[in-house]
Order: sequence, then structure tokens, then C-alpha cells
Amino acid sequence: MNNDRAAQSAINSITGDGGSEFPGQPTAETTRTNSKGMTAGYTATLSPTLINNFRFGYVRQGLDQAGQQTKHYVHFRGMDDFNAETATINTNVPVFNWVDDLTKERGSHTLQFGANLRQVDNERASNEQSFFMPTPMFTGWRFHAPRTAASALTRGVRLPCGGPVLWRQLRLCGHRSDGLISEVASNYQLTKTLSVIPEGSMVSRHFRAHEIEFYGQDQWRATRNLTLTYGLRYTLLQPPYETDGVQVAPTTSLHDWFNDRSRAMAQGQPYEPLISFALSGQANGKQPYWTWDHKDFAPRFRHRLRTQG
Repeated sequence: MNNDRAAQSAINSITGDGGSEFPGQPTAETTRTNSKGMTAGYTATLSPTLINNFRFGYVRQGLDQAGQQTKHYVHFRGMDDFNAETATINTNVPVFNWVDDLTKERGSHTLQFGANLRQVDNERASNEQSFFMPTPMFTGWRFHAPRTAASALTRGVRLPCGGPVLWRQLRLCGHRSDGLISEVASNYQLTKTLSVIPEGSMVSRHFRAHEIEFYGQDQWRATRNLTLTYGLRYTLLQPPYETDGVQVAPTTSLHDWFNDRSRAMAQGQPYEPLISFALSGQANGKQPYWTWDHKDFAPRFRHRLRTQG
């Protein structure tokens, strides 16, 4: 019991990651893992020659990263931010697994049939791309003092921003001192109907895929010294899809687009059609990321020859 408690405590751990931005400040980000797993099985002897074995497994990888950023802020290039502007990212990957095997003894044959079904989810919520980013860009700012005069005035002087004074650094320090915000990077998160999600919101995505396998096998004791095992496995893997329909794909084949562009290049002609996107995926009743593969058959054959001692 004590070992179980220690293991659970280790799994449900909370640790600081990266330390503080500056001494005396809170931890830049806090990481919490709450991964779990469980299995169960039931074996039924249906008759002296017929046995069924059922198993179920559940594994969840949980990882939450709590950051410090709660609003947009101004970032000065080349300078550390006063506060730790770290994102919050929560990740949850649960996997459900059902397996069933049926074994039948019949004379010199041992027949086995089975199926394996898996559901894999990937749930993620993040505000990593949910904030605007104002930035002073001194490269577009004109300093009106003549370079020769500025150079003479500042020759041999070291400003608080550090480094020997050069024209570029003079503009950089002046721009920071004036606090001119000349550029804003705007991040707009949208719903699948193109409605704008408020700035700073946790944006969720939930991807899912189903996987199924079937197999049949015969282990034949052909002679006292020779055993033949042969069978066939079939695998069908569903392309993952976003369960809420927040999924898009190009409306034209990018493979065809690049081939047409290559042919036009060989003829010395421009080819630059626009690439547009539209809703896709199972939740929207549309095509998946890629087409299903229905041809995954895996035959198996093995023999074992036992020599006389």
C-alpha cells in the first residue's frame, strides 16, 4: 500500500519549470502531470476445448502547464520582459483499448481468432496564440540628428542599454527611451464559423481516431516433430479528425498544384493560383485529412521443426 501511494504521489506531481523571471517573482510556469492507467481482464472457459480471453485497458497521459501570461504586453527587442509571459497549455491524451481472443482446440489444430479496438483522443487547450504582441521596431524610426554629430557627441560613451555607441545602438536606445510602439502582431483565434474568440481565451481542440484489427490463426501440429503456424491480420486505421469540426483542408489537391506549377515552369510560364481552404473532416461530413487505406493485410507463416534428441 505504501508503494502504491508513493507511485501515485509521483504521478500527480507539481513541479516548477524554468525558475522565476527575476528573483522574488513567482515560478515562470508550473507543470502538473496527472497521467493514469488501468487494465482489467476476464478469461472464460466455455468448454474443455473453447476459451475466451477479454481484456480492457485505459491509459491517460495528462500534462498541464500553467503559465503567467494573462494579457498582452509590450516586448522590447533585445531586453528581458519584466514578468514571465509564459503560456498555459493543458494536454490530455486518453487511450481506450478493448481486446478479445477466442481459442479453439480441434484435433491437431489450435484455432485462434481475435479483435483489437482502440480509441485515441488528443485534447488540448491553450492560450499560447491568444494574445496580441506590441513591439517597438526602431528600424522604421528616423533619428534626425546627423550621424557625424551624434557620433561626435557620443564618442567613447556607454549608454545604459550597453555596448559601445554606434549609430544603430543610438537609435535603439532612443527608441526604447521614448517608448514608441510601432508594430503590433495581432493573433485572431476563430471558431469554425469564423467568429472571433476573445483575446486571451483558452482555445480547445479535440482530435480523435479509431483503430481496429482482426486476425485469424491456425497452429497445426502436422507431425510429431513439425508444427505449422499460419494466419492473417487485417488493420484499419481511421484518419484523425477534430470532433467539434474545427478542421480545414485545401479545396484543391496540393499534389496536382505542384505538378501543374512544375509543368508551367518548364514552359517558362507563371502559375500562381490561389490556394483556398474549406471545412473538412468527419465531424463536418467532409473528406478526412487523407484517404482511408483498406488494404492493410498482413499474412503470417512460421514453422517449427523439433529434431529428435
